[in-house]
Amino acid sequence: MEQVTGKKTFFNVFPTLKVEEDIQILFADVEVQKITTNSGRDFLRIHIFSRHLIQKKQIRLMEQRIEEQLFSGTHINVEIMEKYALSGQYTPDVLLREYRDSMILELKETSVLASSMFSHAQIHLGDGGIICLELLDTIVSEGRREEILHYLEKVFHQRFQMDVSFNISYRENEESGSREYDEQRLQQEINAIFERSGYSRKNKTQDEKTDRDAAEEVRAKRKTADSGSTSGEREVSHSVPSSGGSRNGSGGRSGRKKEFKKKDYHRPVKTGDDPNLIYGRNFDDETMPLEQIVSEMGEVTVHGKIISFETKEIRNEKTIIIFSVTDFTDTITVKMFTRNDQLPEILGELKKGAFVKIKGITAIDKFDGELTIQSVTGIKKIGD
Repeated sequence: MEQVTGKKTFFNVFPTLKVEEDIQILFADVEVQKITTNSGRDFLRIHIFSRHLIQKKQIRLMEQRIEEQLFSGTHINVEIMEKYALSGQYTPDVLLREYRDSMILELKETSVLASSMFSHAQIHLGDGGIICLELLDTIVSEGRREEILHYLEKVFHQRFQMDVSFNISYRENEESGSREYDEQRLQQEINAIFERSGYSRKNKTQDEKTDRDAAEEVRAKRKTADSGSTSGEREVSHSVPSSGGSRNGSGGRSGRKKEFKKKDYHRPVKTGDDPNLIYGRNFDDETMPLEQIVSEMGEVTVHGKIISFETKEIRNEKTIIIFSVTDFTDTITVKMFTRNDQLPEILGELKKGAFVKIKGITAIDKFDGELTIQSVTGIKKIGD
């Protein structure tokens, strides 16, 4: 990554840019902290710092103006990465209310279904300053719970630099007793899954397969619920951590029970008998030099030496592992999540100075704009 650093106001960096008056005012005192691009120069990321809130739709409009005026006729994509230091009037609950439309818009860019669930969530301030969200209890709601929670934590912790805790629970839909409504809701959820594949992605074939599998899973759950229900209602059961609230209890609907409870299954740290395997599934793919990874390009396999290593504990008894790997042609950061109880087993082999082979998906981290390897499916130790 090529990096241009220096703190200047936005229109000092882009003096010829012409924008609407309200956008001009919003960005007048915004600082540009750095600008990053890649060797192919097909994207430009502008890292800004602001002491006042800018809604996401205004950020997107500014990106569009820069592309139209400064990079017309090229294939350069512009993305603005924000960081804020807001006044004390922006408590977490106030910020969540004022910035909610922006969050809905941003979530929709990666997951239509998660965005829809968040837009219908009921939000209130709980004891100890915890932000409580109540999501509608639907067939596929559990699959988006962690996605929404992880998004909110990253926005508040990294973008707004606020230490905030969240509690996500579920509420019954008053209309869920209607089979017609259930069928309409189910179809909307399936449509939303397929709509996600309409967004531009590098690994389109795999995404379409994933969306088809997800849709089939929804239909299977619908069929199971219908066959197991005697009251005509949809019977739902999900495994939810105690901190995330309870869906079903003494206050639940009379006669409601859990017919097809999901078992508390946790994927093991590694699957396979290869003694060199540290994490995930065994693999024997050919590696590629890091210098050839200049943008998102789907699944890759790389190898190298770990030159930095850190862990950060997050909510729900999970930890994010962040480490940088170099093969002496270039360096890339790897980010992966694990349960806290699995951490000791992983850290026994994965540490600074180790030589490893990694298989995962290249992705631009949407919060710091850096090219990383995420969704890691396998890590093996190799010789020096």
